[in-house]
Parts: sequence; C-alpha cells; structure tokens
Amino acid sequence: MIAAFLEGCGGDSTTEPTGSGGGSTATVRGQVVTDRAGTAAEPVLVVALQRLAGVGLAEAQVADTPLAGTTVTLTCDSGLSALTRTDRSGRFLFENVPSGVCTLTVEQDGVRAPGEIPVVVGAGDTADVTGRVTPRGLSGTVTVSVDDVGAVTRNDVQLGIAINIANASTARASGRAACDLEAVIDLREQRLGWGEIAHRCGVDPRVIGLGRSDLSDDDLRAARERLGRDRGRGAAA
Repeated sequence: MIAAFLEGCGGDSTTEPTGSGGGSTATVRGQVVTDRAGTAAEPVLVVALQRLAGVGLAEAQVADTPLAGTTVTLTCDSGLSALTRTDRSGRFLFENVPSGVCTLTVEQDGVRAPGEIPVVVGAGDTADVTGRVTPRGLSGTVTVSVDDVGAVTRNDVQLGIAINIANASTARASGRAACDLEAVIDLREQRLGWGEIAHRCGVDPRVIGLGRSDLSDDDLRAARERLGRDRGRGAAA
C-alpha cells in the first residue's frame, strides 16, 4: 500500500496552500518528502530492501524528494479538520489553527500513508513540520517557534493559555515546584511553544485548547495587574 502511495505522488500539482493567520491562532506549515529513488525503475521498496541488506548502499542512498500533490489533513481536538494539497515543492500551509492538540496525516489518490505526526500548538505559535514517507509509513519532526513573545501579555487568548497552564501546574504540584503565572510567562519569553511549556510545567497539553474560554475579563485584568506588580517589584529589587 505504501508503495502505491509513493508511486502516486507526481510532480504536476499546481495547487497552492491558502489561509490567513492571526495572533489568537497558530500556523502549521511544512513539507512532505520521501527518500525514494528519483525514477520508476527503482521502486521505493527495492531501495529500502537494499538498505536493510546492506547491498548497493551507494546507489540506494538518495536525497529527499518532495511529494507534490499530496493531500495533507490536520485534525485537532478543537474540532478542526482541514486539508490542503502540497505544492510542487511538497510544501503545505495551514493558518488560523485554533489552539490544541492536533495530528497530521497524508494521503495520495485515496491511499493514506500509515502513521501520523502529533502537533501541539497554541495562539501565536508557528509549527514547522517535516513529514517523511518511507516504506514503514509516515514519520516527522516538528519545531515550534514564536515570533512575538510580547503578545503573551497583550493578547487575551495567549494570556488565557498562560493562566490555564499555571493553574493546572499548581493543582498538580503535589510536593514539587509548580509553574506560577510569572514562570509560564518567562518560559514564553524564551520563545518556547505552548506545548513545550506545558511539558516543562508537567501539565496535560490539552489545557492549551481552553484558551481564555473559562476566564472572564476580570480574570485577565487581575492577571495583568498581578504581573505588573510582580515585575515592578523585581525591577526595584
């Protein structure tokens, strides 16, 4: 099945990913590639077997090949289910992605590559994904970056995520150090994605998807005032 998937990925697609972003949402972008040989005379399964057997390694080792015209689907616990097709360079783009825990899958002509790539993003995050299709299926790497670290205190959704992580960390502390709101903000200002911050604070990343939904305007106002006081004392010390 995976061989059929790979052989169905041609280079004639002209479909360009579309979308528009925002400071209260995330961006997921990337590229889908394979390490198959560049011609139909060298099917990907043959190349893989050569590698496993240690035969013809010099001939079998080839550079990553972009998979054009591949359908990429992003499914999130926020309820989002979106799809796009890769361009000629194998690249794809999703913008306006709500905060939460997502999975990314790829398929070609109705054949889905086995496996999925987990992607955790929150408001203001940009996730760069490299999806690699091999005879074993789909695997990948995800790197999350943050362009505007100052937005965490200005943007209601981002501040809500920080408050929810701090509250969840405090509730789960049980004898170990918890991440208070100041600590969460400090981690964000180190340009860490929300998923990594949740991990470091020992909380379920699904709290990221709450955004500010459980918080009133008064909650946000009080958090900003508390942060202002704490940082003012720190500057004076």
